[in-house]
Amino acid sequence: MTEAVEEFRVLCVDDEPRVLDGMRRTLGMNFEVKTAEGGAQALALLGGTERFAVTISDMRMPGMDGAAYLEKAAEKDPDMVRMLLTGQSDIQAAIRAINQGRIFRFLTKPCDTDVLHQAVEDALEQHRLICAERELLQKTVYGCVKVLTEMLSLANPVAFTRVGRIKRLVESAARRLDLPDPWQLELAVALVHLGYVGMPPDLLERAYTGKPIDEKEKQLLSGSAKMAHRLMADIPRMDAVLSIVEKLGEPAPSLEGLKPSSKEGRLPWALHVILAAQRADELSFGHPLQRLIMEALKAEKYHPAVIEALGRADYYALQQRKTIAIGAKKLEPGMFLLEDAQSEAGVMITKGGQEVTPTIAVLLRRMAERQNLKEPLSVSVLATYEPN
Repeated sequence: MTEAVEEFRVLCVDDEPRVLDGMRRTLGMNFEVKTAEGGAQALALLGGTERFAVTISDMRMPGMDGAAYLEKAAEKDPDMVRMLLTGQSDIQAAIRAINQGRIFRFLTKPCDTDVLHQAVEDALEQHRLICAERELLQKTVYGCVKVLTEMLSLANPVAFTRVGRIKRLVESAARRLDLPDPWQLELAVALVHLGYVGMPPDLLERAYTGKPIDEKEKQLLSGSAKMAHRLMADIPRMDAVLSIVEKLGEPAPSLEGLKPSSKEGRLPWALHVILAAQRADELSFGHPLQRLIMEALKAEKYHPAVIEALGRADYYALQQRKTIAIGAKKLEPGMFLLEDAQSEAGVMITKGGQEVTPTIAVLLRRMAERQNLKEPLSVSVLATYEPN
């Protein structure tokens, strides 16, 4: 469903077909209106591919009243603006809906046509504001963090390469688990690794591969999440992401009784998925077989659904790779340097094992153009890669 279509879609919910017919006639000239006879039918629509900018629900409906429906609708689609139609005798219930369903406005019956039209217009404007803010966070802030983490690739390639591995695992697992706002998890993974800037690369290599580290080193590493949180604390509208970052130095939380889409479950599920992905990455150095990694995660009491999602992650399919030798002009993001890239004088430019980013690719191409780069470069690519 494209945003242009979603922008004017309104879902009307009532248990009386004649009321729904009236709302369809009243609003249908200006908006795309879809109706549902009761909360259960409406939630079934929201659980599929349907997307709406606004939903309007009657309060008194058998089985599931309007307050209960709007609360569940808020979990399924937090961006959808919610309004309640209620009679004068339902004021207390309307207050409950405001508190639990986070509704934008409630209208009393009978509702004048002009009042209803204006309320929907206001709700659509609210939806546009919500989407604009989300786009700002996802694109602008995410873009800034991407630049920061690419700079990390030059300052601390060990940490950056790990960011790429874990992000791929988290992205795939979050999609399979249908977690809300998966971009927040990816952003948290990138941000927490900014806390490793300045740490000795050899310490990170030992920690990432499960080799022994002493108590002082453990304390240094465990403080990286708090450090990353302090570095980014002044960025506005980042509360949800920073709440994930702050707790990534702690053990994985229990998910018992928590739904990923619920207000109480979003943070624990996000933390559990990221921490499980980090642990899977560590285990991959001692257990090259995917099956053994998943068995180890199970023994360490990670949630079965998270383990299954990680086990099916696209990341493991991407491990089917081959080695080729190419010039710097052929470098592409997603390749991995298998050996140090060096100048003609033998000075290391980028470390072996590092993922190629757009920044690294440009740097090495410019070095090659100045005839100051030892070529060809030994890189790892997907088994299906064919040079142009």
